[in-house]
Amino acid sequence: MILNGSFESTTLMTSGPFVTSGTGTAVDSSVADWTVDCAATANHACSTGDPYLTLVFPGEGTIDDGYNGNALYGPMSATSPDGGNFVAADGDPSYSAPFSQTINGLTPGQSYLLTFYQAAGQQVGLSGATTEYFQVTLGTETINSTVMDNPSEGFTAWNQQDLIFVAASPSEVLTFLSVGTPSGAPPIGLLDGVSLAQTAPEPSGIALLGSGVLGIIALRRRRRKRTGSFLGPR
Repeated sequence: MILNGSFESTTLMTSGPFVTSGTGTAVDSSVADWTVDCAATANHACSTGDPYLTLVFPGEGTIDDGYNGNALYGPMSATSPDGGNFVAADGDPSYSAPFSQTINGLTPGQSYLLTFYQAAGQQVGLSGATTEYFQVTLGTETINSTVMDNPSEGFTAWNQQDLIFVAASPSEVLTFLSVGTPSGAPPIGLLDGVSLAQTAPEPSGIALLGSGVLGIIALRRRRRKRTGSFLGPR
């Protein structure tokens, strides 16, 4: 149900910024189907390298912010389990920005499983332990991913996240926001392989359904036996 959840469809030829031009909510995104809300950033505007939200091509080892190439400590050349491009998003409130897409075809009241891969790193040249996670919102419901404790000049390996949301309307906005500490470190969150699907029925529900079917079968058998008694032995 997610469009371009692997971030492979893009106008970029190499690693570069999500935002190519514009201010506020009227911005041009280099990544298809994803929108950046620069009005929600600390300075309520977009410019080159601000917000620090970039698309990274595998093997390039940089998180290009538009005016110079910056690398992260750790295995930046290693792709995520999903493979291909991935997102690098600064968790510093001064440079972070939410990015989103509208999901259509949802069933109100239905539970949905949102799955994605996350990792964390720190920009080369800086030091100090950092924390990082993604604040994820679908409609009016917000769930935080697992907090990654990243050591100084370290890298937190890719890990899968599974979040359950309940749809409130047929069309809702899915939003990711990188959140980290401390400011200026900077904490960088990595994201890839976003997917959304309806959840399977709860085990208790399946058991109730099964017991109901068995009950109907048993009732039919009893009725057949009663009918046979009037006919006498065969």
